[in-house]
Amino acid sequence: MHHLEDQSLAPVDSMEAANCTFVIDGNAFLRSLVRLPETFGDLAKLVISTLPKGKSVHFVTDSYQSDSIKQVERLRRGTSPTFLIGGPLTKLPRDFSAFMLNAGNKVQLMRFLLNEWKSVQYARYICDCTMYFVCEEECYMLHSPDGVSTNVSSVHNLWSSQEEADTRIILHCLHAAQSVCDGQKIVVRSPDTDVLVVLLAYSSQITKPVLFDTGSGNHRRLIDINSIASNLGDHIAKALPGFHAFTGCDCTSAFVRKGKTAPFKLMAETPQFVTLFQNVGSSAGLLSCTHMKDLEHFVCCMYGQPQFTETSKVRSVIFQSRYGVKLPQSLSTTKSSGIDLSLLPPCPSALRKHCLRANYQAFIWRQAHIAYPTVPSPDGYGWVKDTDGSLRIDWIEGDMIPHTLLEILEDTNDEDGQTSTTFEVTEEDDEVDNIIDIVFSDDEDDDD
Repeated sequence: MHHLEDQSLAPVDSMEAANCTFVIDGNAFLRSLVRLPETFGDLAKLVISTLPKGKSVHFVTDSYQSDSIKQVERLRRGTSPTFLIGGPLTKLPRDFSAFMLNAGNKVQLMRFLLNEWKSVQYARYICDCTMYFVCEEECYMLHSPDGVSTNVSSVHNLWSSQEEADTRIILHCLHAAQSVCDGQKIVVRSPDTDVLVVLLAYSSQITKPVLFDTGSGNHRRLIDINSIASNLGDHIAKALPGFHAFTGCDCTSAFVRKGKTAPFKLMAETPQFVTLFQNVGSSAGLLSCTHMKDLEHFVCCMYGQPQFTETSKVRSVIFQSRYGVKLPQSLSTTKSSGIDLSLLPPCPSALRKHCLRANYQAFIWRQAHIAYPTVPSPDGYGWVKDTDGSLRIDWIEGDMIPHTLLEILEDTNDEDGQTSTTFEVTEEDDEVDNIIDIVFSDDEDDDD
């Protein structure tokens, strides 16, 4: 985010709220609250009184689907028991962060806020303001012309099956751009880099100036989306969703110690890579062999080996240069070898699965302007569905490591007159870690 922010031609010091339409990431807004009241009724008053005083405010929230890659991420973050919100006098749970880990709790909370804000006691908060409130797939407009009564109507053209607020925000920005007058701005409030990336990709389609309001406390700032997009160029802006998904986001893994800044510079300076990432996510189908090969070459360049086009060769070169001298000793002693396989690029088999996941995520972002996009099941696109219907990441094709290699390692220990090593697989979240633990035991302290 900071690197993209530096691309802005001029900083934004302030804005006049009365001339702005605000699009708020509702779930992130709720999580950012620090001093929470005792009851849900007081929470509803706190939230609506804290919202910006603009001409219109879009309170955009997530919806929750079972067959979803976000569900995998939510389970990784953890969950909590379902909490029953009985009414405005119901006390907030002591651990509100844990409460927000449960999808059912968040759905209950959004319905509660909507029902509260519809009532006449909240009319004074939305006087002379139009509020758009997203509750699951539906969207409602709340307006009070006199501060005494509240008019509520359904906004059918903002109903959507988009699961995340990250993408649904784009739908609301496009809607707002059609109604705001010249000279007015759209301000998007969110802490999420995903939102910044998608806004930049859609900047040419949102016909009004857009500001990105992010950060908190002394680090809160306004970022001029149009200025960044103009400086980057439309071709790079449209490549960002594919690049961001490929180099790591909530639903895709990152390359260890590679970050995003150096790979971004590599992409931006190479026109063929810009075109490549423009195509990532252009369709939900499987990537072509050409695109797969080009992505593999990009990874080789990321690891400082542009002369190679296959990651298996780069893995060999880096492994030999770092560990070649240590290798014979590491296979014949019980001491830890200090080998960190995570510093190597992924093998072609694992990389193919990663490319599928990145393409699938980028495709969802590129459908943000469509209320009801046709998105296939993630099963087969880098994820696999278990017998109980839950999704898990499909890390690699075939075996992690040839089983014969384990036998060779075991035989090597026997020939050296040492006690045969017992390979015990521990239960871990990642099957790759299990294999690494078998081959390179780290029970002893490192000699280095």
